Amino acid sequence: MTNRLDVARKKMARWRLLRILYTGRPLPVGEGLIAEVLNDQDLALTAGEITNMINYLENKGYIESTTVTPAGEGSHMEAKLTAHGTDYVEYSVADDAGISRPAQD
Repeated sequence: MTNRLDVARKKMARWRLLRILYTGRPLPVGEGLIAEVLNDQDLALTAGEITNMINYLENKGYIESTTVTPAGEGSHMEAKLTAHGTDYVEYSVADDAGISRPAQD
């Protein structure tokens, strides 16, 4: 059984991830920076949880992710908002029960 507090934490983290990508647009944001910002917000997410969030939001059509392998370095994931993701962050589309988007002011 999933803990309700854990579910709420994941929903809030998904919203914050969308906001991070919104701030970084139109450029993609690397998974390292995403992890750093989310964990600075006291969410204490593992790398696996962040990857799962990225996959979840990508499957919903809010973001696109790619794996980048710079010459001589290890690979890492980058993500950016889709047009649908931008609309969601800007409150232009209906709310999603899987994301804890605050009420619009």
